[in-house]
Amino acid sequence: MTVVAFLQNQWFKNPAKIAEIYARHDTPEGRVKLNARFLFYRSLTGKRLLDAFGRYVCERIIWEEASREVGSISSHCPPADPAHIRLSSISSLISFWRSERSRRAV
Repeated sequence: MTVVAFLQNQWFKNPAKIAEIYARHDTPEGRVKLNARFLFYRSLTGKRLLDAFGRYVCERIIWEEASREVGSISSHCPPADPAHIRLSSISSLISFWRSERSRRAV
């Protein structure tokens, strides 16, 4: 079973730099990897998720954000982008399926 979890967007002290990083990795696979990396690197939300679910489960969840907007303060809460959520769900599942298939072929 695959779980795609949508969170309120993360915020960063330098959102322009983060937006550049996302632009350089603008594929579904790239976003999934960056989202997880940012979420679990010195993030209180990431720490709480690890405490609640453990590393094994957290590493198997596809983490996505409710919109592609990058915030600069913790209270930043852009509206959810339904088109992004739909596209991310489909793209993430296809990406996961491909990685599982190639992993099993080895």
